[in-house]
Amino acid sequence: MKARVLVTQTCNRSCEGCCNKQYDFSTIPKFNIVDAYRYEEIILTGGEPMLYYYHLLDTIRSIRREVTDFWCKIILYTAEVRDIGRALSVLMVVDGLTLTLHEQSDVEPFQDFQSRILDSYTETRSLRLNVFKGVNPGYIEPFWEVKREIEWIENCPLPQGETLFML
Repeated sequence: MKARVLVTQTCNRSCEGCCNKQYDFSTIPKFNIVDAYRYEEIILTGGEPMLYYYHLLDTIRSIRREVTDFWCKIILYTAEVRDIGRALSVLMVVDGLTLTLHEQSDVEPFQDFQSRILDSYTETRSLRLNVFKGVNPGYIEPFWEVKREIEWIENCPLPQGETLFML
């Protein structure tokens, strides 16, 4: 089972088809970190979780403390890697990163970020890149698993096997 946890509702974008616009946040159950051991994978998403960097790190550390005797992956979904130092420090404490390029202005920060990723990050972490339709990402290192031509899906169904929570 997977837990998809909305770390925040806040986002620095205003994407037309954003899935978060469909949710009634008052009906989404709260994620209880002490129950983290119940999940094989915890997906931290938002809004934009990197906007709350320290809160995000605290959340990851809290989950790690709760699952010390139980292995579960922590995956971060983000579109924000402009602050390279913060992005790399979060990459060091998660098991995977799914980075989304929504628009062409995301490409330069992405290129800078991928040029600074060390081999040790790529060997032990799942790195996925989602590229929206119309965005030309330029050169993509082979360590990324790439999904191109992404488009918003109306009513954004939650993938099977996932439960949605708010932090």
